[in-house]
Amino acid sequence: MDAKVLAAVLASLAAVFAGTNGGMFSTSDVRDVASEAPGVSTPSANSLLQDAPVIGGYFKKPEPTNDIKAKISVKGPAQLQINNAKLEAQELTRIDSRTMKIGSDENILFKQFNGKVDFGNRSKLQGSSEGLSSSGVNLTTRLNLDTEVETPQIDVENTQKTAMNFRRASISPTENSDFPLNTEESKLDVNSFTGDMTIYPANSTLIIQGKVATVDAGKTSYGE
Repeated sequence: MDAKVLAAVLASLAAVFAGTNGGMFSTSDVRDVASEAPGVSTPSANSLLQDAPVIGGYFKKPEPTNDIKAKISVKGPAQLQINNAKLEAQELTRIDSRTMKIGSDENILFKQFNGKVDFGNRSKLQGSSEGLSSSGVNLTTRLNLDTEVETPQIDVENTQKTAMNFRRASISPTENSDFPLNTEESKLDVNSFTGDMTIYPANSTLIIQGKVATVDAGKTSYGE
């Protein structure tokens, strides 16, 4: 196998194992394996690993250490990647999919939700949940979700290292908040947000509270 192809395969495998086994693999582990593989030179493997997008994306998630309580107003529809969180969409009382039909007289709470939340004129949940609860009933089985929802509010509890990237958004401190940024519409990048958020799809607004690594809003920034 070509040296570059082998190194790329090893880099991708390391990223997969790191995500599923608590980060037991590192780039140094892959370099060790690549250097020992027949016909693979260490310099070419190392240079390719530095450029591997999957590896880079995983290791660029710093620890969130800066407090944040802020309001984000997004211009137009938006999407968020939610990680290992509790999620509840107001007025979502029914799931009708190819594998499961669930009806309830109360909101359905999804446990350990991992996936995408689209919000704006239309809202959509796409991903998986390790269980749900509603009306005093708990279900502990993996659910695959791909459903549109009509909801005024989506509550997310304790999402982990979530990135938020919006082309045009405003950010400002909420009441009794020390968050230092107050910007009008600009490119907004929030890195490694961990905490709670409330999404209001009708006006593409989020209220977030927790910790973050960095916030870049136009030419201003917060965190290290």
